[in-house]
Amino acid sequence: MGYVLNESYEDSITTFLAANLWVSDSEAPYLASLLHIARLLDLKVAAKQALPAGLTMEFRMLFSELRKCKPAEDEDEDDFDAEIAAI
Repeated sequence: MGYVLNESYEDSITTFLAANLWVSDSEAPYLASLLHIARLLDLKVAAKQALPAGLTMEFRMLFSELRKCKPAEDEDEDDFDAEIAAI
């Protein structure tokens, strides 16, 4: 795994989605808000303007909330170990 240091805010969302295939339509409100804020932040960066603290905080909070939606990983989806133990 490598680190990407030169992505825009919008590109960072695309990278996140490519690496997190669990994201589905049920997370659409988070994604719509994130993309809107990302575009506004990218415009500020392109214009070499200061980033509004409120927007950057909202971006961070939405991203954190989106990550909390990740389902727990089931290691024993097929209950193979339970079946072997029952024999």
